[in-house]
Amino acid sequence: MQQQIRPHFSIVYTLAELGWTREAKKATMALASFYMRSMSGGTRSSRYEKRAK
Repeated sequence: MQQQIRPHFSIVYTLAELGWTREAKKATMALASFYMRSMSGGTRSSRYEKRAK
């Protein structure tokens, strides 16, 4: 699982390094929502999902 997660957070890190903080924030929220939904069996809607929009 760690091998699947690492590339996604590398993208967020790169966005932040480039100064694209808004995009990094959106990506972080989208990833949090995705992982929370995945871990709950796909039935849970999170506050991160609502913020990312």
